[in-house]
Amino acid sequence: MKSYLKKSLLINILLCTFTLISGQSNCDNPLAQSELDINGVRARLLTGGDLWGDGADGRYIVPKQPPGVSEISAFYTAGIWIAGKDGEDEIRLAAQTYGRSNGRFDYYSGPLNPVDGSVTREACAAWDRIFSVERQDIQAHIQDFELDGEIDADLPNSIERWPGSGNAFYAGTSGYEPLFTGQPMAPFFDRNDDGIYQPELGDYPLIKGDEAHWWVNNDFGNIHRNTNAPPVQMEIQTLAFAESTSPPALNLATFYEYKLYYRGSEPLDSFYLSLWTDPDLGCFTDDFVGSIPSENVGYVYNGDATDLSCSGTVGYDTEIPVVGIKMLERPQVVNGATANFSSFMYFLPANFPIEAMQTPTSPQEYYNYMAGRWRDGSPLTQGGNGYQSGEATTAYAFPGDLAEGGEWTECSAGNQAGDRRFMMNYGPLSINPGDEINFCFAVVTVEDQPHPCPSTDDLLAAIDTVITYYEGLTSSTEGPPLANRDEIAVFPNPVRQQAFFRAETPIVQLAVYSINGVLVQEVENSTPNLELSTADWPAGIYIYKAQTLNGRAYTGKLIVE
Repeated sequence: MKSYLKKSLLINILLCTFTLISGQSNCDNPLAQSELDINGVRARLLTGGDLWGDGADGRYIVPKQPPGVSEISAFYTAGIWIAGKDGEDEIRLAAQTYGRSNGRFDYYSGPLNPVDGSVTREACAAWDRIFSVERQDIQAHIQDFELDGEIDADLPNSIERWPGSGNAFYAGTSGYEPLFTGQPMAPFFDRNDDGIYQPELGDYPLIKGDEAHWWVNNDFGNIHRNTNAPPVQMEIQTLAFAESTSPPALNLATFYEYKLYYRGSEPLDSFYLSLWTDPDLGCFTDDFVGSIPSENVGYVYNGDATDLSCSGTVGYDTEIPVVGIKMLERPQVVNGATANFSSFMYFLPANFPIEAMQTPTSPQEYYNYMAGRWRDGSPLTQGGNGYQSGEATTAYAFPGDLAEGGEWTECSAGNQAGDRRFMMNYGPLSINPGDEINFCFAVVTVEDQPHPCPSTDDLLAAIDTVITYYEGLTSSTEGPPLANRDEIAVFPNPVRQQAFFRAETPIVQLAVYSINGVLVQEVENSTPNLELSTADWPAGIYIYKAQTLNGRAYTGKLIVE
């Protein structure tokens, strides 16, 4: 366990009397958690502005282990930091770090009223949840409707209660009307274009990947106990997803899409958005970090050749991965500017000898790190640990190629490995009331890399695969891609005794599920022609999932009479 005490983050902050500003609520701390768990990663998701930890342990488990085998986490926690300056040059800031362990939050659950940016305690409580759905349920729902223009099967909870605009099912089960008029929430395919999510009429969630989780939070639900800063008044909607597929790069990747809605009443200048990460690669006492500025990548690797367990935290031993964060879409104001990858910074725990490199404790110190400066406002400099090295100033810590020993990396600098936090900073931007900011990043893992000083070639190759996948995802409002049924023929359909599957490319795997998602039969094969006996199957609607030799997957409906 890597506790708040073990991380030496007992910071002496002068406690003061907090006052809620106009419209700000007294929401309770967010508690909901979920797990993205469809491929080789199990990632903890939370509603409090943080990711991948439960307040006591890191919960970004990669690679996922079978029952009975010790799980190893690559990250302790992470969060999105946002900050800008108002007309009085005051810093408005929201940043979550380790507050889950002691109840100090800057973010709270729920959307903000688009008219005045307010939120109620009741709304925060109703929205303290994460909504999850799997692609196979969506496809079964689509196929059900396409059969006869009606939904014949019972609606799964994940589809029935998806919080699309005006969903009466959600209001009925939560006791809370979910939306303000005209406010966009969880994305969905609107079959009749009436702006209301009605799954009973064929509407369905719009997601990416094989499993997706959606939630909404804000930084205006209560005072900022983590940073002691005035709020930004931002609403943040998140869609986390992953793909269950055979290429290792995708099987060990997770994705995070963000939509930010600025509900404040005055423009903000010098606005930065930062992805802050505390990467504990197994044991947290021997880590190094690095950046690849041209690729919008930050990454963590081990400082030596063996990652032993420490302080109750399981290490990777000698099979140590390299784990990177790739910004797939830089933060962009809709119909406006796109933020640059302005800096890559890092800092160390509160017990590190150089105070200017320690954890921030005031809004100005948080903002300094977000703007690519040290805690005391001094610039990052090349060489050594980057603090007052006597070399030229720079925006990116440790940008060198690990394979090239002469470039600036933690390895080449001879730094002592330890507990690191890093920040990928984007800005500055100017934002106005009503602005929407969108971005997306992926976490990419390559296993068992030669240490110490591993090459990043495999990581970059995996990132290329992830980029290709993400760029190929449909952006159509018609929803998740369906099978091209012309490429797999199923007949007869409806069927009584025997079903025949034909494909241009050999079918290597076929699985058939009941309409409720129960596996009925699975066949591994390697032929364009496949035959199934359905004589003993109960009459009803079934869903098939087929994979062909070229790696493509197809889904369709099979009706048994």
